[in-house]
Parts: sequence; C-alpha cells; structure tokens
Amino acid sequence: MLYRIQGKNLRKLSEQKVFISYQKMSNKRFVQPLLVTIILGFMCIQNAIPSTLSVEDFVADATIYDVALSPNGKYLAEIIQKGEVRHITVKDMSLPGWPTISNVGDNIVRANGLAWVNDERLLVSFLVPGRSKEAREEAKEDDEFDLYEHGYITKLVVMDKDGRNTHILFEGKSYVYSISLSDVQHYLPDDPEHILIRYNRTGRQVLFKYNVVNGEHDIVARGSQYTYRFINSADGSLKFRVDYLYWLKKIYIYSYTEKNEWEKIDTLFLEQDDRNSIKLDGFLGIIDNQLIYRTHSEITGFYELSSISRKDGSKKVIVSLPDKDVSSLVINGRTRETLGYTVEKDNVRYHYFDKDHQIDYDEVSSYFAGNNFSFSDYSKVTNTAIVTFSGPDNPGGYALYNYTTKKMTLLGYSFTELATEKLSLPAVSSYKTRDGVEIRNYILLPNHYEPGVKLPMIVLPHGGPQHRSRSNYSDFAQFLSTRGYIVIQPNFRGSTGYGKAFEEAGYKQWGQLMQDDITDGVNFMLEQGFADPKKICIVGLSYGGYAALMGAIRTPSLYQCAVSINGVSHLRDQIAFNIEKFDDEAFIERYILKRIGDPETDKVMLDKNSPTVHADKINIPLLIIAGQYDNVVPIEQSEDLVNELEDHDKEFKYIEIKDAGHNIFDNRDDTELLYKEIETFLHKYLLSDMSK
Repeated sequence: MLYRIQGKNLRKLSEQKVFISYQKMSNKRFVQPLLVTIILGFMCIQNAIPSTLSVEDFVADATIYDVALSPNGKYLAEIIQKGEVRHITVKDMSLPGWPTISNVGDNIVRANGLAWVNDERLLVSFLVPGRSKEAREEAKEDDEFDLYEHGYITKLVVMDKDGRNTHILFEGKSYVYSISLSDVQHYLPDDPEHILIRYNRTGRQVLFKYNVVNGEHDIVARGSQYTYRFINSADGSLKFRVDYLYWLKKIYIYSYTEKNEWEKIDTLFLEQDDRNSIKLDGFLGIIDNQLIYRTHSEITGFYELSSISRKDGSKKVIVSLPDKDVSSLVINGRTRETLGYTVEKDNVRYHYFDKDHQIDYDEVSSYFAGNNFSFSDYSKVTNTAIVTFSGPDNPGGYALYNYTTKKMTLLGYSFTELATEKLSLPAVSSYKTRDGVEIRNYILLPNHYEPGVKLPMIVLPHGGPQHRSRSNYSDFAQFLSTRGYIVIQPNFRGSTGYGKAFEEAGYKQWGQLMQDDITDGVNFMLEQGFADPKKICIVGLSYGGYAALMGAIRTPSLYQCAVSINGVSHLRDQIAFNIEKFDDEAFIERYILKRIGDPETDKVMLDKNSPTVHADKINIPLLIIAGQYDNVVPIEQSEDLVNELEDHDKEFKYIEIKDAGHNIFDNRDDTELLYKEIETFLHKYLLSDMSK
C-alpha cells in the first residue's frame, strides 16, 4: 500500500486573526481499486496547481533566515530578506500590531543567524566579504553583484534590541578570523552580561567568558585543535570536552577534573555518515553532571542513549529502543540541559523525560502530522515558544505557540516561492523484494498527478550507502519532481535506521543485493501502474551515483538514461584512495573492507561490480558530474569512467565543477548550473520526441 503523508493545512489562516487552523484533514481524496490508497493532507488533488517553479525559484535566497524570541517573551527578532538586502527586525509583541522597533539592513554584510543574549541584547552572525570595501564598490556598479562570489567570513556582532550600541566580538584581535553562533557554548541565563564562547587561538580551541556589554573576555579553559565543544552544566560550570578527529571518524571525551585538568574517559568510533549529526548538536548533552551521548549498539544496530560518569568513567545505557534509532538529543539551547531525545521512523518525534513537557508536545504534534517540528526559545514569562516546522512538501516555516491559550501564530515561511501548493505531493510505501524483505520507499508525485495516468519517473537512491532517505524536505528531489516526474527514494538493504541485520545485509553488496532492492522498487511502481516503463531515469549522488551507473549496466532495459553525481566507478581504486586517505588500519578493516570488500580476497567480485570495468555494457545516455576537489570520491573516479566511455564510443556528457567538493550543491551558482543541465538532460531522454 502507498499512503499519502498526512499533514495539516499550515497555510490556511483565519480571516480575523493570524493563527494556524487546526481543522483535521483526514478525508480520503481518491482510491485506485486494488492498487493504492493515497490520503492527501495539504490540498485536494483536483485543485492542485500545476507547478510553475523555475530553477531560479529553487536557488533563490530564503525569505526568513532565522527567528528568535527574547527570554521575557516580549520581543521577536527576525532576519528577513527583501530583494538583495537582509533586514534584522525587532518587534514588540506586547503592543497591538507588534510594531517594529528596530530595522537594520545591508546588502553586503548580511545577517544569517541571531540569538538573544538577554532581554536587551542580541547576538547576530553576519556574512562579511573578505574584501568589504571592494565588494561595496562593485555592488554600486554591478546590478548582478553576488556576495558569494567574493568569499566571505562570519563575524558576530552584539547590539541593543533597537540596533544601537553595537560591537564586533573579539574586535581587533588578530587571532580571530571567522566566528559564528555555533561557537557559542553557553548563554549563562543567570549571568545576562556574559556568554561562554569557543575560538581557535594559536592552534588550540579556547573557551572564553565574554562580556557582551563592554567586550572584555577571559580564558576559562584550553582544549586542543580538534575540540568540537566544551560541555557545561546549567549554571555554566565546565564539565566535559569533546574532540572530533574527523579523518578518523573518532570522538574523544574528556572530563574536567577538580584540579582543572583534562582526563580522557572514552573514545567513540563513528559511522561513516555521522558527521552531519554532530553538526546538528544533537549528539551530546548533560544530566546531573553526567555526559549523555548517542551510541551505536553492537547487538541491535540501533542508536541508543548512554551516560558516562565524571567520577569514575562508568557507562550505562539509559535509553534503548527495540525497533528504531534514538536519532538525537533534545537540548535546551540556553542551558545545554538534556530534556529528552528524538526517534525517527518516517518523521522525527520528541520524547521528553518530563511528563508535562511530553503532554505539551503531544498536544501540538497532532497538528503537524507528516511534518517535522521543534520548539526553541521558550519564555517562562509568557509561556510561549518558537516552533520551527518543515515537511517533504514544505521547506520550512516559523510559528509562535502559546502553551496557555493553545494557539499557534504563524510567523512566516522560509521560502515563499516554494509554496506547498506548487510542490509535489509526498507519499510513503513499503514493497517486498524478490526474496521477501520489506523496503520503505519515499515518493513524490507531481501535484497534477491523476489516478491511472502513468508518468515518467526518477529513481533517486541515497548516498552512503550506510545512510537513509527520510520523510523530510529535499530540495533536489522536489526540483526533479516539479519538472513533472514521480521521484522514488527507496531505503534498500544496507541503509541505516532499520537495525543491524538490515544494514549488514548490504555489506559487500555494492551493485548486487542493494541494486536488486532498487530494481524491485522500480518494478513495484510499474506493477502498481504509476510509472511509464519507457520513461525512467536513475539519478544519484555519491553511492547513489554509483547505483545509477550500475543500473545502466545491470538492468539496461529498465532505464532510458542515468545521472551520476560524484559517483564511485571503480571499487578497488576507491578502496585504495580510502586506505591512503585515512591511514588507519582499524578504520579500514571495520568501515571500508567489511562494507565494500577486500581488494585482494574480493578482487573478482569488486571488479565485476565496477562500472569503469564494464563501460562497454552501458548502452543508455549518461550525464556524469564531478567536483574538482572531491575528497570523498576523487574526481579520478569520474575521469577514468569518461575515458572508458570515450574508448567505447558511448553516449554521455561530462561536467566538471571547478573548485567544488563532494557536496556539489554547496555553491548557489553551481547548483543553478547543474539543475539546468539535469533538467535539460532528463527532458531530452524522457519527455522529448527522442524518448518515444
């Protein structure tokens, strides 16, 4: 069965007041007998608006970049983009109409994040061109001036709520180059004049206590060059330090002793794709002077929560779930206290340790079915909090929730052009593989979809491959689908989030069992009558790019074209690159050889499943895209494939993106170029007369 993800009409506002309608929307819109039931939450399919979204709409700047609520709940600060200018506005919510009491804007120095230090002072992160004077002069003469072409650094500025009395943190200090809100370790709620902030000084991470009134600062403690975060208790007392050795995928945990010394108490070895989780600060927290962190169970394969004592380093598991991951910690942004944890199946949901918090959360969660949401900047004074929400057909928005009145005030959407009614319709299904294993599959249906009409389809396998697709917003997936394609994202075996057995079933199965699972997902959509069998393309990034190439080799009659973006093409060469890059036998043994294969004992198997070795078998058009400085899948992987394709006179197009790394959509201009190239390629082979 295929179910449309249920949601609420977050855009339906009352005529009298600006608050989100909580009207339940559970009506079935249509049923295809014996095939599929789809439950629509955001709109009626008959009234869907055919997408008119352009490439420019998908790469445009956000309308709202950040929202913050003052501790007393009286003031709302926002970063809003109008044209080329980013405005920092502060509104007084205690007065009728929420009048704006401050509006600071600039088209060169652009705000990209903010937080309240106290009820009177704001901390704002700015993007600043490396050569500000030259940039301003160029902007005056060039109507198409682009800040991102100049290269920029980030600076933190503290200011009064009315925009006055500003100063740059660490102004004039030669050791400060670039610093952002993520470097703030603690907001010290009981000390409104100070914050704790980390910065790299003389090659070491140093924790400062910074006075936001006069700029004075003192060193609290020193870490190492690899220190990711210092961990403080609710009162700001220093308890732990965490070092992240990214090339080894290791975390070292240190305790701050009574003698003001660091003592290593644990070492964690991370999964291949866990760096994103660390960036989200959902990995580490503190409860009663004990460090709480997410660990991987060697028994179940699911992530769980563990604690480690400062006194003796003893560890214990405090949360372990039988069938799902603990995906992150719920942490108070001001005190760094751990409030609970999140779990994820299709959507992320919060579990609080405090029962009253859980009751409040559950009351709101019923109104965000099909969407992810979280609370921030809670004010005890007004009993209100900011709610940030997003979903597979909603790139994000902000609201203000009042716990007393149970009302939600819509503040705005992050990207106004990417309106839900213009985006594709999300759905989720499960299908059985040829050997009877159930696979979860996330789907986008163009919003003009009609039952019984077969549409062209894009298969979008995820990277990793020890990673997973989710029921969240994907700019790339939505872009593809709004061109008129069904997009499917199957969590084939080897994906994380489904337990140890499911993940390990994908070990040494590159191009084999994992590829069969993808193929079975395509056949499921064909059998159910959704996809046109003559108009299917497979597109992927990283491992997904490899899967796209193997799809062209193993099941050439299934696809009309393939797109590989930074895709692996030769397995033994990729393993050799990883060995040289990491130079760590334990890492290679556990994370490379075990998952992909041993280049000596598995040589035949690895070569059998390397696209470069079998370029002669590729008989469908390819679009190959590679970043010049990819340090995960080196550009040679694409170059060698291109040489083989040329030798065999195959049809392909190769695009090398200068100065780009593995995240090839990191730069806006590169993204715009690639979206246009991919759109043209897909249209040529799936929609034009050539495809018939």
